[in-house]
Amino acid sequence: MKLYTKNVGSNYLAKIVSIKEVQPHPNADKLALTFIDGNKVIVGKNTKVGDLYIFFPLESTINKDLIKSINGFSDPILNADSKSKGFFTDKARVRAVKLRGVPSEGYLMAIESFLAWIGASSETFKLESYLNKEFDSVDSNTMKEVLVCEKYRPPRQYSKGPANTPKKDKTKRFDRMVEGQFHFHVDTAQLKKNIHTINPDDLITISYKCHGSSIVISNILVKRKLTWKDKIAKLFGVKIQELDYDVIYSSRNVIKNSYLYEEDKTPNHWYKEDIWGLAKDRIADKIEKGITIYGEIVGQTPQGSWIQKNYDYGCNPNEFEVYVYRITNTNPDGKVTEFTTEQMVRYCDRKGLKTVPIYFYGRAKELVNRVSIEDFRKDLLEYLTSKYMELPCNMCKNNVPAEGIVVTVEKNEFTAFKLKSFAFYEQETKLLDAGEVDTETEQTI
Repeated sequence: MKLYTKNVGSNYLAKIVSIKEVQPHPNADKLALTFIDGNKVIVGKNTKVGDLYIFFPLESTINKDLIKSINGFSDPILNADSKSKGFFTDKARVRAVKLRGVPSEGYLMAIESFLAWIGASSETFKLESYLNKEFDSVDSNTMKEVLVCEKYRPPRQYSKGPANTPKKDKTKRFDRMVEGQFHFHVDTAQLKKNIHTINPDDLITISYKCHGSSIVISNILVKRKLTWKDKIAKLFGVKIQELDYDVIYSSRNVIKNSYLYEEDKTPNHWYKEDIWGLAKDRIADKIEKGITIYGEIVGQTPQGSWIQKNYDYGCNPNEFEVYVYRITNTNPDGKVTEFTTEQMVRYCDRKGLKTVPIYFYGRAKELVNRVSIEDFRKDLLEYLTSKYMELPCNMCKNNVPAEGIVVTVEKNEFTAFKLKSFAFYEQETKLLDAGEVDTETEQTI
């Protein structure tokens, strides 16, 4: 029997936790408050310090059989006991909600309920070895490699008609990617559960987290499509140029132009507009050889679709903007060098590119200076939360909540953490409840 992680690096993993603090709920006698990795979670008043639970983060979706086993669905017909009901919708999603006016930033399930579901007991299951362990899958005597939770992705919506059926691409194509040259942006981890990694002398950047769609644009080495003359010369041992620099671009996890298409055809895409290609065309000439730019596309597509609903970032209708938040340099051998914040800003200024707004650049101890490292980290998180959370988006003309901030720590490899406001989570929950899907998420479902 084991708990393990399939989606390594995910922000939507479950975790076995021990309750360390319980506070009364200010507005409900039958409820209480506890804190998991800096997240405020509402629990029953009988919860005690030392109790063991499974913590599920916001916007994760839990295995439906598990929710059924605890009678957790609001529709009783979905539960093991059809006379009992809980509060989960049929999506089994952990939603951002307020209970009696207090935000709950996650869901806690009693360890006994989870053990019963996997066919184990506290006597046979070595809980002490799994305490504080994150996981998304379980392998037990009663179930084999079962997914426990993952990021919630709304079901893709189809309407009737042949126009909504993607055509199969039968065009001949040439793969031009060179291994080790192109790199997607890594998922940014949650600050709350990584605050313990930040030290007073760390050089950090606090930047505005734009709510848009990720784009990566790289001017890197790719394979040349050899002509018939090149191929003949190569057969006779003539050294020919097989690699050359060209611009490759991608969304968060899809490379858009990894292939060369013959017969002057473009690949068939099932999404409406290639907003990433339009963004690439706008700034490709500003990207020097070896440079990779990581940015966020915000506003609207030329056809008027929201990249993120109502988040205009000052753009006019049918217009978009690109904000850069990271730059790297990749040499011919594939070695990647991170730009510092200062280097990124200088490069963008020189090329006429926009960077995400930067609020602070300096040593962490300039914000909070405490002798105890534990007090420093606690106060730093409280400072960032009080100063930057639960604010309106000051870049948007529309009245929408700011998503939050990103804290980047300058090290040899990219290290960044995000801190999102609860107001943003609440809005995201409402949009997902209504079936709204943003441009970026649309590709992954």
